[in-house]
Amino acid sequence: MDWVMQLPAGEALQYKAELRKLESEPMKYISSIEQMALAEGIEKGLEKGLEQGRDQGRIGIIMLLLERLVGPVNETAREAIERLDARLQPQLAQDLLSFKHPDDLHAWLTQHQL
Repeated sequence: MDWVMQLPAGEALQYKAELRKLESEPMKYISSIEQMALAEGIEKGLEKGLEQGRDQGRIGIIMLLLERLVGPVNETAREAIERLDARLQPQLAQDLLSFKHPDDLHAWLTQHQL
């Protein structure tokens, strides 16, 4: 505020007194920059949480479909699917519709692991 506007001497003293009072109170005053940073952090956290939820839901559906199409999926394959890059998950979901045997899944995972 000091850099934006210069107050007359009497008002500057009053402003500084009010500012000190606000700063002495625990977290009742948050600057606009702190508010923006806090809002940005909350938004990023929500976005990340939603993204993780979508990924987990997608993996759950992939696992259900795989078990229906090729039978039980072993732990090694399950872990590989859970580690898949989110961009590969839709590709697996599409490709798995042609799987007939557990070896088809293993071949796909081998081909797409980086």
